[in-house]
Amino acid sequence: MWAQTYSSGQQFYREDRASRSIEACPPSAGSSIKFDVPDQQIGRIISAIELRPGWQEQILTIISVTDEVERVKRLGKPFLDGVVDEPDYRH
Repeated sequence: MWAQTYSSGQQFYREDRASRSIEACPPSAGSSIKFDVPDQQIGRIISAIELRPGWQEQILTIISVTDEVERVKRLGKPFLDGVVDEPDYRH
């Protein structure tokens, strides 16, 4: 769905492509629905999410490990491609 604001200032969500919609969804195939209905529903879903203690540290650890793996891959590629010789690679 995409957002649309009419010249009257009213805001709606709509989905113009029937191939991406389902019959039970009001904005499917060109009709629209006011912002407040799905926004309130999504707000309730987001508000219900409870994060465990320490979640932030866990995410930062995952990001750190992922960044380190990518850094090692970036360092290894020039060596494998023959652009960097072994002494420089090991350094």
